[in-house]
Amino acid sequence: MINKSPLASRIPEMTRNVLRVYRLATDSANVACIVAALSPQVSWERNLVLLTVFPGGPKVNSFAANLAGDYGSIVTIDAHAAQVALADVLFNKSLPWSPYACIARAYINAAKRIDVAPAHLQAVCWLTWKRIHPPEVKRAIRRES
Repeated sequence: MINKSPLASRIPEMTRNVLRVYRLATDSANVACIVAALSPQVSWERNLVLLTVFPGGPKVNSFAANLAGDYGSIVTIDAHAAQVALADVLFNKSLPWSPYACIARAYINAAKRIDVAPAHLQAVCWLTWKRIHPPEVKRAIRRES
């Protein structure tokens, strides 16, 4: 699947982009991200119920696996995670499986380099990205483009 995506050739570049944002994280951001990845504000039973409401797809299936405790082989790629990997603050598209798998591979590769679980790396980068690119900054960039 990965080789069919135009993003396949960009996996090394996306891996570097993920690591670049990870290095900007603060210790408190690391702790907050890991806790947030576990959805602490919602009971486990409620998480399972909510997951049945959403349609299946790469993001939903990956998130369900992460919630079930698989942090090492699955990574959830949402718009923010894709923006990190692509170094594109304006990226906001739903991803079919092939490009999704390429971005996930970049996170998995980056996580191996620094010896952390891919899901934890994604969570840290997600929070860091949102801190350095808050909604008001993104709105201003969109207006200018």
